[in-house]
Amino acid sequence: MKQRFFLLIFLLALFFVFNTDIFAVEKKFFEEREIHDKTFDMDNRLNLTKEQREKLWNIRDKYFNDMQRLRQEMIQKKIELRNLYLDSKTNESTISNKQKELIELRQKLEEKRMEMMLEERKILTPQQLETINRLPMEKRYDGMGPGRGKDRRGMGHHRF
Repeated sequence: MKQRFFLLIFLLALFFVFNTDIFAVEKKFFEEREIHDKTFDMDNRLNLTKEQREKLWNIRDKYFNDMQRLRQEMIQKKIELRNLYLDSKTNESTISNKQKELIELRQKLEEKRMEMMLEERKILTPQQLETINRLPMEKRYDGMGPGRGKDRRGMGHHRF
């Protein structure tokens, strides 16, 4: 009887762990859809010319694959870090090294995001930049992927 109970608890725990990752993938899909909608809305608010719109989309396409790859690597590192942390046989230096790898990936993603923003900035007129500046912070287009909006501590990561 006890063995069945513990087996049930173990299976439920496994289900919860793997189900959490599935929900994370679904959440990413909806976040990317939200980013698309925000981008389209911001493009309209800035009254972009057709040429500006094309240039901005080309810039975003140029960076999207690299940024998406970095995001996927970050997800994988987070899973690895969690597994290392939960394994009582893992020593602290291994966990610390994995954390450092995750931090390096975040930094690479931020560098790519900044490169993209600087290229986008070259396309916008001073009036369009001023329009962005006048928008309330939560209405501004704030980039693609992790780091946009509010983080866990409630602090904003804003685009401009």
